[in-house]
Amino acid sequence: MKINLKNVLLILLLTGLQKSIAQVNKVTVLMKQHAAAPVIRSFIGDVSNAAANYTTGNAVDGNGYYMLGSLPWSVVYFVNRTSKVVANWGEIRKKYNTLNNEHSYLGWPADDEKLLPDGTGYFQEFDHGYIYWHPAYGAHVVKGEFFNHWAKNNWEKGVFGYPIEDEFNYPAKPKDKSKEAFQKFFNGIIYVSENLITHQITTAVKIYNPNYNPSRGH
Repeated sequence: MKINLKNVLLILLLTGLQKSIAQVNKVTVLMKQHAAAPVIRSFIGDVSNAAANYTTGNAVDGNGYYMLGSLPWSVVYFVNRTSKVVANWGEIRKKYNTLNNEHSYLGWPADDEKLLPDGTGYFQEFDHGYIYWHPAYGAHVVKGEFFNHWAKNNWEKGVFGYPIEDEFNYPAKPKDKSKEAFQKFFNGIIYVSENLITHQITTAVKIYNPNYNPSRGH
């Protein structure tokens, strides 16, 4: 029996297209269901007529889909690697957008935004870090050793308080044997240094007011 190669290729193409359409339809339903939850809908708005759009994501964390909400600065994501739907909105969304969204070093959102214990600030976890926002200090990325040291000191509830700037990396010089960076918080600074030969990490801190209590604001 003679096999028509063109017909075989056409069948394979149509089969792949059908699977792709089915995947998009499934993802669309999941994203709309997530966005319809009352706590999410209040920040995202109506997505009943919205479409799921494919995005390449990034080389480390893979691809996925995004869906725009009806409210400004609101997006719903579906991450293919984790099969998880998450929402991203408001000031944290704006900050994430300045970093180039899911294409950035932060990767994809790993969970929905959450209200912090003080009832004022919000944070969102991403594949490779966090964004914290407070109306008085803005939205800032905290990641890596900065986050680890900050977390050991009880995050924004501890002596450092909220981040007030992103981390700053000192320009590297050809003869340098280490790279150094720092990040400012409301009540102090965390310094991180990495030996470029041994890759050993060291941290140091500067606290402005050792008696600082975030719950009292001083």
